[in-house]
Amino acid sequence: MKKVKLNLKTIWLGGLVFLIPVLCFSQFSPNFQSAGSSGKGNAEITPYYANIGTGYEGERAQVFDNFGFQLGVGISDRTEIRAKYDRFSVHEFEGGMNLLMVGPKFSTESGKFAVFIPIGSNFEKDRDATWMTEPTFIFSPALGEKIHLNLSPGFLIPLSSDAGLDETFLKLNLGLAFQLKGGWIIRPEGGLMYFLQEIGDGHFYNFGLGVSKLLASK
Repeated sequence: MKKVKLNLKTIWLGGLVFLIPVLCFSQFSPNFQSAGSSGKGNAEITPYYANIGTGYEGERAQVFDNFGFQLGVGISDRTEIRAKYDRFSVHEFEGGMNLLMVGPKFSTESGKFAVFIPIGSNFEKDRDATWMTEPTFIFSPALGEKIHLNLSPGFLIPLSSDAGLDETFLKLNLGLAFQLKGGWIIRPEGGLMYFLQEIGDGHFYNFGLGVSKLLASK
């Protein structure tokens, strides 16, 4: 694969078109979840918004508005099935991308560590689907009785070569979880994403806000 170099000037002069093969399979959004499980028979829903951009040599430019929705359903006390839908609207251009990922999340009994392994693809009109997986490790130490830190490093790995891509991305997301009454959780989060073999040459960034609601079974 020809390496994609991030250059803000070329993005605004039309270089974003050159990046479209990468953008079509990439999952840029923050993680917006903690390591703990919702519990057997329970569910957690999380709508969110994130601002997505790219950075190179100290300069930044916004690329996407990301609106998404996440649903986690507990199938045991420490295992969930989670689904994520993302809609990325491209700045300065019409249209955008849709992404759907689904996979299991395995939590420890303490709720401080989890592994989330979603698989999914983009789905666009007149564009072939590109499959990917995003194994993510979630660490959630407590900062207080109602506040947790969420550190979620992960890898974005393409599973198909439809777009001619063979790059793996490294994702580093960091957020907070503020637990409120009634099962509500406020989740500010941000992060960086790098081409794994070109760390330091440029990056994608994200920052956003999610709001979770825990739905407990009777």
